Amino acid sequence: MSHAIALIFIICTDVLLPAAIIWGWVRCTRRGYGPNIATRLSMVGLAFASTSAILAISAVIYAQSIGGFPFYDPRLLKIYRYGCLISLFGIAFSLGGIWKAGPLRWLSPICTFGTLLYWLGAASGE
Repeated sequence: MSHAIALIFIICTDVLLPAAIIWGWVRCTRRGYGPNIATRLSMVGLAFASTSAILAISAVIYAQSIGGFPFYDPRLLKIYRYGCLISLFGIAFSLGGIWKAGPLRWLSPICTFGTLLYWLGAASGE
């Protein structure tokens, strides 16, 4: 049972989450963003989710280039800390954007929460 849950978690964070972030940017550029502050807050939240995802991809590439991190490596723990902080800032901005309808109203909080779950899952594997 735990293997099935781990597989679902990996599929959600490694496949569906990047696809949702890309879909959010495509949706935002096609529809445009409205003049209200809530839509702009959602965009900022999605930008934080994108930054967090780019940090995750960069960390994986860096780990592959140096042959992996040892357990409790301070560099890796800093990466986890920054990833969680970026995601938390994204959640704060995204929640500010759910009060008015917009192209990223619900997608932005879902993506930022998904990146936070990714970082918490990666840190718990340490």
